[in-house]
Amino acid sequence: SICHLAAGLGVPTWSLLPNPADWRWMLDCDTTPWYPNMRLFRQPTPGDWEGVIQDVIIELTAHLENGKPLISFTDTIA
Repeated sequence: SICHLAAGLGVPTWSLLPNPADWRWMLDCDTTPWYPNMRLFRQPTPGDWEGVIQDVIIELTAHLENGKPLISFTDTIA
């Protein structure tokens, strides 16, 4: 529920999903039409949280290397 709240408020949000994910998260995509500011990270195989965490580490490292802040107050102001 915290991901729904954050994304609904416009905060950039990353959500980690199990395999299989709930049908509302659709299949094989890393975005959702309900929250354009949400990034989805999916388990490649059931129970493989290590793979998901590795994907998050890669994305977070790239994000930080580009000098982008994790969040800023301007991100949440509509």
